[in-house]
Amino acid sequence: MEIEGPKTLKNPGVRDNFYEELFAILPVGFFSTDPQTSKILDANPAFQRMLGFSFEELKELTWMDLTPERYLAQNLEEDQRALTKKEAVFTRKHYKRKDGSEVPVMLSTRVLFNPNRKKEVFCNFVVDLTETLEQEEAILKLSFPVLPILRHVALVPLIGRLHAGRIKDLEGVLVKRLEKDRPRVIVFDFSGCVIEDPDVASVVLGVFTMVRLLGITPAVAGIPPNLALALASNGYLLDQIPVYSTLEQALQAAIGSNL
Repeated sequence: MEIEGPKTLKNPGVRDNFYEELFAILPVGFFSTDPQTSKILDANPAFQRMLGFSFEELKELTWMDLTPERYLAQNLEEDQRALTKKEAVFTRKHYKRKDGSEVPVMLSTRVLFNPNRKKEVFCNFVVDLTETLEQEEAILKLSFPVLPILRHVALVPLIGRLHAGRIKDLEGVLVKRLEKDRPRVIVFDFSGCVIEDPDVASVVLGVFTMVRLLGITPAVAGIPPNLALALASNGYLLDQIPVYSTLEQALQAAIGSNL
C-alpha cells in the first residue's frame, strides 16, 4: 500500500488571508521573528496588548529587546534547539512591557516555513501567566498559612506530607509575609505533618536560620521522631531554638513572652 505524503490544505471557500484573520482574533499572543536578525516580523493584537506596544513599534524591535537579561542565554540555547531539531520548545520567562514592567509568560517556540516570506521563521505563542501565578500564590498561602495569634506571635501549622520542595515553598511564603509583618516569635507546629524525605532536615534548619537573621525567634512544637533523628544524625542541634513537645506549651511560652 502506498503511503500518501503530507497534503496542502486547499479550500476554495477560504480567503487567502484566513490565517491572518485567525491570528488576529486569537486570545493568546503570537509573534514571529527572523532567525538571522532576531527582528520581530509579525505580532497579533493579543501580543501587542500584552506588552503595550503597537505593531509599528514592535517591528523596530528584536525579541532580545523584549527579554530581561537574565533569560537571554537560556533563550538563545532554546532557539538553537528549535532551529536544529525542528521541535517545539516550551519555557517560562518574563517579557518587558513598554512601561518597563514585566509580564510572566509561558512561551512555545517552533521553526516553521513561512510561504509569504519564503523562509523559515520562529513562530511563538505566548500565554500571560499573571493570573495563574496569582492563583498559585493563593494556594501556597493556604498550604502554609501564617496565622497571627497576638501582635508579636505568629503560628505556622505544617500539615500533610513534607518534602524539601514544600519547605522551599514555605521559605518563599515567609519572605513575602515577613516583608509586611515582623512578629517577635514564630511558632512552627510540626504535629500535623508526615516527613518521608531525609533532606527536609537541612532545609528546615535553613528556614529557622533565615527567621533568626530577621530578628525573629523561631519556636518549634511537635517535631516528629524521624525529623528529630535526621537532625541529630546530621549534627544539627537546635540548642538556640526553643523546642516544645506540644503546640499548647509553645504558645503559652510565646504569649507569656518567655521566648
